[in-house]
Amino acid sequence: MEVEVYNLKPVFYDKFECQGDRCLYTCCGGWGIPFTSELRDKYLLLNHENVLTTEDLFVKSATHDNYFIKFNEKRMCPLCNEKQLCSLVIQYGPEVLDGICKDFPRVDTVSGTMDEFYLSLGCPYVIELLCKDSEILSFILEEDNRPSPIYSKEDEEYVLLDMQIRDKILDFLQDRELPLKLRIFYAAFVLEKITCLRNEDTEYTARELKKLLGNDMVMAAKQSFLQMQSNSFKQEFEYSKLFLDRISSRIRALVFDDNFSTKTWVNKLLEQNSNCTYEQWLGAYTAWMQHDSERYNVMTEKMLTYNWMLFSLNGISEEYFWDNYLIAFYEVLAIKQMHILYYMLYEQMPVDVSYVLGAIVERCISHGRKDILSILCDWKQKGVVSVEMIGQLCMEWQ
Repeated sequence: MEVEVYNLKPVFYDKFECQGDRCLYTCCGGWGIPFTSELRDKYLLLNHENVLTTEDLFVKSATHDNYFIKFNEKRMCPLCNEKQLCSLVIQYGPEVLDGICKDFPRVDTVSGTMDEFYLSLGCPYVIELLCKDSEILSFILEEDNRPSPIYSKEDEEYVLLDMQIRDKILDFLQDRELPLKLRIFYAAFVLEKITCLRNEDTEYTARELKKLLGNDMVMAAKQSFLQMQSNSFKQEFEYSKLFLDRISSRIRALVFDDNFSTKTWVNKLLEQNSNCTYEQWLGAYTAWMQHDSERYNVMTEKMLTYNWMLFSLNGISEEYFWDNYLIAFYEVLAIKQMHILYYMLYEQMPVDVSYVLGAIVERCISHGRKDILSILCDWKQKGVVSVEMIGQLCMEWQ
């Protein structure tokens, strides 16, 4: 069957522009910058007295038919000058760029009947745009004149069901008449239930989804949640510390010697995470709650809902709805832990540093989702990760 086709993008999408030397966490270092052989050949022809591109600048991939920029001793692109600006752009203008250097942080994906356009939260300025105001996340939907996809009746049913699940969870996560911690917990509960029904009759699954998100069920969940007994802040300390330790090597690989000493202070945070005591953590947590928890809650809701829209239909596993939500939840938990550790060391939190911390964790997780999922799946089998555990971790959420 033919269906209507749309384009979708967040309302701030067209407001993005590269911050250049004002960027606190440049995308020109820390991670692999891939080039096709054609793009490499194009850049090799761009030699100028102020820009020297030679074959030594590129390294052949061991697993793919492409190349990567060979970083300098600071683990940054050697074409990035002392002001953290691209020498090619300065010499030839922005139109010279191609590939990932031209596209990032833009991310395009196809979901059912829509071409979707996002900006990666691996860029701190994108997080700033996302969190600039306290309004809920919203999108621009535009009709598209391209040829529509053709689905069989059965495939169309599942495509429409997936889109319905994604939209209804988005709406629930942004229902500010309910406490944020309840929304985070109950969305996990619903998604685990729906994931178990995903291969059942689509009409039955849709009815169950509607029932689970109906007012009676939500109010019953609210009462049950309020009656849950917290196992104290120590549980959050232990699990947040454990998860950040598990991904710390990935984070260390993504930071570099930029003009803002990012590598130095991030490594201090990760070292502090490994060595801090519960008493030290609790003192920093208390200070953080007094000064920055409200701002962080806005960031949590915005990043959780944004990543839900971007990644929820990503088929990285058979339980992709549930697993993608788990990744999104543990990402905001890791960002929260980084905030608390920053308070532990510096006793304050500049808002721009908050965006950088979010971008660092986002780069770590979004570009290694299968590795992160393997950690969480292992924890699921051991009972470390569950809906009940998310509820416990949300009990003290401010």
